Order: sequence, then structure tokens, then C-alpha cells
Amino acid sequence: MSFSLTTPTTKLNREQTKLVKKIKRKIKRGLANICDGYTIIEEIADGIDDYGIKYWIECKNGFGARSWDLIPAITNSIRKYIKQIIEGGITYNNEKYYVHENLFYQIYTVALRSKLNSSDYKFDFNVELLSKEEYQKVKTNIEKIDCIIEKINQKYDEIYQKSIEEAKEIFAQKQKACEFKQHNYYYTHSYFIYIKPQPKYFTVFRENVNYSPRTSVKLFLRESKSEELVNKYM
Repeated sequence: MSFSLTTPTTKLNREQTKLVKKIKRKIKRGLANICDGYTIIEEIADGIDDYGIKYWIECKNGFGARSWDLIPAITNSIRKYIKQIIEGGITYNNEKYYVHENLFYQIYTVALRSKLNSSDYKFDFNVELLSKEEYQKVKTNIEKIDCIIEKINQKYDEIYQKSIEEAKEIFAQKQKACEFKQHNYYYTHSYFIYIKPQPKYFTVFRENVNYSPRTSVKLFLRESKSEELVNKYM
């Protein structure tokens, strides 16, 4: 039976209460370490746009990008961290514990990105632990969703390979017709410019799949933002 520090219908004994508190503290430390890693250690001005000065930044953890990429990067790192916990459990005192997926819903909210702009933002959430029997259902969901992901990736590769073959054919035709200029080696000596963009729904799926928990179909659909595509291969 699962138990939570805050579930009113569940009476926790003292040891269970202590355990949940300690696991919660460990998760908070993990989140704090992620945020700390994105502390900016170098900032270089690089031009001006309509919003003001543009900056290149470098962080303690080695992340480097434009300043506006910082919050999305932190957010995705947090998503991945919580995903790992609810999919594979969390170890405390050499014992593996399994956490309910509602942890993800609590932490990754619509308001998270704006809250991360506040330097004194504190994560607040409840922890609900699953029994090993309950976690077996989660494992079943993970296996089911892995099969769906594999099918989608296979379809993507199939479409992409077909697009490459078509691009090579176009390139060969143009080469034969001597339609090439010599001023730009890359664009005049490569078939890449003729590869068709992949359907947007594949792009959206591939951008989000690594951050989308597989603990339940409902949560995976929400986070992958690919309900129609996933349902097609379910």
C-alpha cells in the first residue's frame, strides 16, 4: 500500500513519517543542485535587440548559450530529474523507494518557468511512496510506452530515409544539368538542401520525448504534446 506524508486517509507510523521526510529532503537537494549548476559565472554582451542587450552566458555546470535559453534549460533538467525518480525510484540508505507520479505534476507546473526567475524560489511538494506491487504497474506502463516510442522512431527514420533518397535524386539531376554555381561549395555540392522538413508532429515529439515520464499514458501524452501521434501507434 502506498503512503504519503500528507494523505489524510493514511495513518503513518513514526518511521514512515521520518522516511518520507528524508526522501523529500533528498529530492529537494537534487533540485537545488540542478539550479545551482545553472548559476551564471560569465556573461558577455553581444548586440542589442528590441528587448535590450543580448548576452552569451556560461554556467557552473558548463552550460553555455544565449541568456534566454537559461530558464528552458533549467526546466528541462528538472523535468528529466523528476522523470528519472518516478520511473526508476530513488535510493536512500542503500534501499530503493518508488515515488508516485503526482510528484511530477506538483513540480512541473505552468508557473514553474516564471517562478525560476525568482532567486529565492523554494520547491514545495508532497511525496507519496509506492509499494513494490504498485510499482509493477508503473513498469508495465513504461514497457508499453517504450514500444510506442520505438514504433514512432521507426516511422520517423523511414520517412527521413525516403526524404534523403529523394534529395539525392534531385541533386543528381541538377548536377547532370550543370545548374551549379561555384561560389558556395556547401550549397552547390550537397544534397542536404533538398531534404524536405519532417512533419511538425514528429519534431514536437522528438523535442519532448526525453523529458516525458512513461509512468502512465496520461502523463506521457501531456508531456510529449503528441496525443494524436501516440494514439496512432498505441
